[in-house]
Amino acid sequence: MIWSELHQVYHNLSTLKICIWALSNLCRGNGSVELDYELLRIALPVIEAFLTKFTDDEVLMDACWALARTLRGLNEKTKDVVVGSSLCQRIVEMSL
Repeated sequence: MIWSELHQVYHNLSTLKICIWALSNLCRGNGSVELDYELLRIALPVIEAFLTKFTDDEVLMDACWALARTLRGLNEKTKDVVVGSSLCQRIVEMSL
């Protein structure tokens, strides 16, 4: 659902690149503060959509950075959200 909403609003690849770049930077935080669980729950499907719907290297790189930044300081609740998504499988596929 998130992908279709993004795609309906932003048909231009360069605009979508800016979106994932911005999300990656928003996920950066300052390293000492864990992201709010609700924000993470919203961000992960967006990151997942970018990782699964694109083949553009720049988009994939920013999506991977966004994911890496959200996973800092994992707690049990966060681990459940990530493991419950298809993100882990997609990262493995990309690494092969």
